[in-house]
Amino acid sequence: DTLGRMYTSARLNNGNLTGYGLGWMVSQQGTRQFVAHSGGAMGGTTYLLREPRARTANVILANLDNVTRLRELAEQLMALAPRPLPVSTR
Repeated sequence: DTLGRMYTSARLNNGNLTGYGLGWMVSQQGTRQFVAHSGGAMGGTTYLLREPRARTANVILANLDNVTRLRELAEQLMALAPRPLPVSTR
C-alpha cells in the first residue's frame, strides 16, 4: 500500500534505518509513529507533523525564513490533542 511505503523508513545496505520514507521523515516514540515534512521558500517556513494511527496532525506556517525548532513546537502541540480522537461520522 502506498501510504505504508511512504511512512516506512528506508533501510541502508548495512541494515540501519534512514529515518526517511517516501517524502516523509519517519520516527517512533514508544508505540507511537510520527511522520513529518518540512519546507520553506523565501519568506516562509512550514512544518507538518502527523500521527497517522491517532488521526492527528498539526501544521505550522511561519512568515519567516529558516525558523528553527519547529519540530519541537509541533510535538508540544501534538501533546495537547485528546486521545483517541473520535471517528468522524461524515
